[in-house]
Amino acid sequence: MIGKGTLVQWQSNRKPAKGLVKDYYKFKSKDWADKYNYAYLIEKPNQKYVLKLSSDVFLAEEQ
Repeated sequence: MIGKGTLVQWQSNRKPAKGLVKDYYKFKSKDWADKYNYAYLIEKPNQKYVLKLSSDVFLAEEQ
């Protein structure tokens, strides 16, 4: 699991996007929990938020 405040990356329109994890949610539905485990609320650099499934998010490399 990726913790709050971690810099993460995901694929967005064929290019990687980055942001900070603000919160995460565990699925109650067994079908979703078995497939994805968590959904992450991520704050992008432009102060907007996105919700991504755990399978779409990975740790970002620092620059």
